[in-house]
Amino acid sequence: MNCSGGTTMSELLGPLTTRLKPEEGNMSAQSPLQDSPNGSGNRPSALTDIHGFMEGFQQRMSTVQERAAESASKVSAIQATVVSDNGEVSMTVGASGQLLDIRFGRAIRQASPEWMTQVAQETYERARQEAAEQTREVMTETMGADSAAVKAFTAASEAKGEEGQR
Repeated sequence: MNCSGGTTMSELLGPLTTRLKPEEGNMSAQSPLQDSPNGSGNRPSALTDIHGFMEGFQQRMSTVQERAAESASKVSAIQATVVSDNGEVSMTVGASGQLLDIRFGRAIRQASPEWMTQVAQETYERARQEAAEQTREVMTETMGADSAAVKAFTAASEAKGEEGQR
């Protein structure tokens, strides 16, 4: 099937229809966009069996939606808690780096405001990085390590980390 501009449907959906590798921790050995209703790997043609084709397509899209919902649920539950080396501060952050909790230990009484500022910033950054790693792991499970989304997330997270270290 050609789309406007001469691009075929398989060229447009190519990245979505690549086989996923189970050894990388993906949820199945094959992308839901490749699975066929009969499990044979041969999908009905849109030209010769439009009803079969649409049924298979709807089943594959349902699988993709279920996986996306499961991933979103896992990501929303991500929390990372880090305690500073000397116990001055403990911080918990969520998947997007939002501060969920901050607690100060007794060691804070002996620290200067400048020292506490530095310790708090370092502790927050470590917690943010840990939460980002957990998020990347969930994304990798769902999409595969070589997916564009995982690569973009990893690059953005690393850039944010470099920005925080300046």
